[in-house]
Amino acid sequence: MVKRSKKINLDTIIFIIISIVMLFIPIVKIISYICNYIGLTKDIFVINQVYVLYLSIPFLLTTYIVKKKNITWYDGFIYFLIITAIISTLFAVNKKVSILGFYGRYEGLITLISYYLIFLNVKEIKNRKYYKYLIYIFIFLGLFQTQNAFLQVFSDYKYIIRAEKPFMAMAFCGNPNFYGSYMVMLTLITSVLYLINKKCFILYIIFFIGLILANSTGPFLGYILAIIFFIIIYKKHIKLSRVGILLFTSIICFLSVNYILEIKQSKNENFKLEENYTIKSDLLNINNKEEGSQKIDNGRIDIWKRSLPLVKKYFSVGAGIDNYYFVFKDYPLDKAHNIYLQILVTNGLPSLLLYLGLCLLVFIRNIKFKDPLTTALFVAFVGYSIQGFANISVIDVAPYFYIIMGIIASEICIEKNLDEQVLT
Repeated sequence: MVKRSKKINLDTIIFIIISIVMLFIPIVKIISYICNYIGLTKDIFVINQVYVLYLSIPFLLTTYIVKKKNITWYDGFIYFLIITAIISTLFAVNKKVSILGFYGRYEGLITLISYYLIFLNVKEIKNRKYYKYLIYIFIFLGLFQTQNAFLQVFSDYKYIIRAEKPFMAMAFCGNPNFYGSYMVMLTLITSVLYLINKKCFILYIIFFIGLILANSTGPFLGYILAIIFFIIIYKKHIKLSRVGILLFTSIICFLSVNYILEIKQSKNENFKLEENYTIKSDLLNINNKEEGSQKIDNGRIDIWKRSLPLVKKYFSVGAGIDNYYFVFKDYPLDKAHNIYLQILVTNGLPSLLLYLGLCLLVFIRNIKFKDPLTTALFVAFVGYSIQGFANISVIDVAPYFYIIMGIIASEICIEKNLDEQVLT
């Protein structure tokens, strides 16, 4: 009885720490925006979410050490990822940036350690109810973020902080691309649960519209490819009638949102849709090869090509975590716009292989259908991983990805099933 009580208490402590991290990442961003708006600070990065991650490290490290008994493959991958990250920092072009991260990004060594500890702690939770609560929090935050996204695009309130392009929602994620990667996970979780006969239809519509409002093609295609993957692989567990409803609703939502944006543009001179930054235009021009035509990659392929010499030069230990700006000399750029290429250039080939090995392990162990929630989280993991080919990792979004990955990597999900009465 005593041992059981300790386990429950540790699970509760981990849940509280992770919940605080989840909640305070957007809260600190809001505080930063408010302070900037009222003139207390001119720099929105002075008050930064990264401090939430920093403060969580000693607590997460303690709970992990106390709770951990057996070393698994997941733990091994994380240990070696930390080792390679330290080595990369020791040989970094700019060691300070490698430790703290590039200005405004702050995805340095300390931040990576916080991600890894979040993953390690979440997967050690044995009380399955906490996993459901974490997803509830994520969904609640998603609704809050999407509400702000609606206000950014459709309202004219002067105190709403908007993206540089007013038709692109960024919510409290700092950038439409980041908000898009945030929405990928939530849209996939709710749409998958709906297709498996769960009552998530309204949530799916809200998050899908949020994904559209981001107007970021990479995350949008990540969602499309992941949902197709889900339908093909898990077709035996899907209500086929709902696939048609999902497809029809998605098309109607997409066309309606774009139509409303076009109407808003016609009535407001300050609201201008730019084809180079809309999903609709990107999708319509996929096969347009005329010189000067809009490209769906928005210059990313050019960035990747120009990064190839850096791969050859820094493949062993990397240029240093978050040091991309210091080695990419063609023009000012601090990220490779590809999570995997970013790791390869800045952290080195060993780090990339370890990260891919961790993701592959999660993928292989969870591809078999288990229960609705676990499967929905797994597809969200797949969708985020796909969109990572055209997007970057940021502190506004990455912790939630590691939480999801930690849940589906837990022994509860591997050996048992989460309660099927989820979100009903």
